[in-house]
Amino acid sequence: MSKKVKLNLVKLTTPAIVTLVGYAIIVFIVMLPVDMYTYNKSTHQQVKQEYNFGHRLLIALLLLFPFILSVYSVNCMMVGNCTLWSWVIALVTLLWAILITVTTAATGSFSLANVMTA
Repeated sequence: MSKKVKLNLVKLTTPAIVTLVGYAIIVFIVMLPVDMYTYNKSTHQQVKQEYNFGHRLLIALLLLFPFILSVYSVNCMMVGNCTLWSWVIALVTLLWAILITVTTAATGSFSLANVMTA
């Protein structure tokens, strides 16, 4: 007797689908071949920066992970029972804050003396 394996895929709610569409629009805009300019202080002119397909694709791929997490979060808020997910988000936020604090202190760009004189 063979057992049937039922794949339990995540069902997306309407707000999650709306979020997904919004992120798809952002990725589409990132992939558009537009020119990028930066201001050169020494020449006081706008300088065209290289922004080829590889750069655009890399940015789109880097955005994919937070977009997926965000869509999952929106979906979880609608479906409910997100205790584990809320702990994951809380711990990641705490880790992020600690990493920013340590990085800022390690680079020497922050000191309590600067805060006290400000």
